[in-house]
Amino acid sequence: MEQTVDLVGAKFSVAGGSAIQTDGEFFWRMDTADYIDAYRVSLPDEFLLRRLEAGWDRRVLTRQEMVDADRLIADFYREGLDDNLWPGQDSGCLSDNA
Repeated sequence: MEQTVDLVGAKFSVAGGSAIQTDGEFFWRMDTADYIDAYRVSLPDEFLLRRLEAGWDRRVLTRQEMVDADRLIADFYREGLDDNLWPGQDSGCLSDNA
């Protein structure tokens, strides 16, 4: 596991900070909370509302949803994210059964 270092101002480092987290709709890096805390950046209202509605718990993804999420993330790293699918548009990769 790698140690990521704050790229903005070197205020923190996180073990495995580049690991990807998901709730089935949104994706974020594990070190996101550290950036929010250090720099007081805001999150999209849609994300906050979804997390609030879920009681701040992460739902357990099905095996197929995990495979689909992995493919979507791999495509992003390989080809870049399609601007037509981000933000707020359904990629069709993950089911919406949260």
